[in-house]
Amino acid sequence: MIGGKGCFVQEAPRIVDLFCGCGGFSLGAEAAGLAPTVAFDVDPILTSSFSVNHPHTRLKLADLSKVTGAEIRQEAGGQVDGVFGGPPCQAFSAIGHRNVNDPRRTLLGHFFRLVSELNPSFFVMENVKGLGYADARPTLDDALSLVPGKYNVLVDGI
Repeated sequence: MIGGKGCFVQEAPRIVDLFCGCGGFSLGAEAAGLAPTVAFDVDPILTSSFSVNHPHTRLKLADLSKVTGAEIRQEAGGQVDGVFGGPPCQAFSAIGHRNVNDPRRTLLGHFFRLVSELNPSFFVMENVKGLGYADARPTLDDALSLVPGKYNVLVDGI
């Protein structure tokens, strides 16, 4: 809250988008009135249209497996209120190769690690139904264990 002489103005929630790609999640967040302050992804080609789609959101190219919550907080300008993200799904997708050795599988855990470090009021993660399959469920459960009991986690569709 910002205030003076009995007048308070509510600040907009500080939102970040992790694994943002071209910005689909940011589009949904903006439609819900939650415009991300900063968005992160490692791929300069995949994100090449992000700034066109979201001119008011800063794009930070970074490997989220190496970024800390403190670094994200600094880029966001303070305490993060909400996190949106879509870690890569190719290694979990029912129509993909489902390779258990695909290094992108570890990014799911990094998403939850960052949520834990940021301690936002809420988070939303999108991925694929294949996360519920027997070869992937342990990876999902390990990732979810990073935020035990802190959030009401709804695993929809799996």
